[in-house]
Amino acid sequence: MATSQEYSIVITSHTEHSLKKLRKEKDLVRRLDQKIRSLAQDPRPPGCKKLRSSRFDNLYRVREGDWRIIYSVEDDQVVILLMDVARRDQAYR
Repeated sequence: MATSQEYSIVITSHTEHSLKKLRKEKDLVRRLDQKIRSLAQDPRPPGCKKLRSSRFDNLYRVREGDWRIIYSVEDDQVVILLMDVARRDQAYR
């Protein structure tokens, strides 16, 4: 579902810390960054999955290889809140 307006992306401190740990893996960081930036244009791209959460109503995830980008879409505020970037085996703990 593409939208006509661009969403702002807000990165939580937890997500920022996760990305900083990956700074030596430049190719991975570039791919993750590209995927995150594309969410501003289309917050629910093909292949995204809505997650069940007791704390958040609009929680989604997109895949980038073995990595997962978990985020919340706040349509009323036109904001995407990045919750986590993690390897598949660590993402849902």
